[in-house]
Amino acid sequence: MPNLLKIDVEGAEQLVLAGGERCLTDFKPAMIVETGDGNLIQRIQGIGYVAFHIDSWNVLFVPISQGIDLAPIDRLFSRL
Repeated sequence: MPNLLKIDVEGAEQLVLAGGERCLTDFKPAMIVETGDGNLIQRIQGIGYVAFHIDSWNVLFVPISQGIDLAPIDRLFSRL
């Protein structure tokens, strides 16, 4: 399983998440998702991720459960 996923599927993010949710909850890779969908962001946060705004459309999701020090990320990006 990769440590980082980039999801850019032109509006089909909910479908990707539906198909891969078990994999995400089991393996917890970090993700960069191109989305402006607030419901999608909340859904991913609900399975154990912290969301950071990278730019206009990209959101970085970091798993909470892996003991990652989020302080460096907090200095670079704002949390959603």
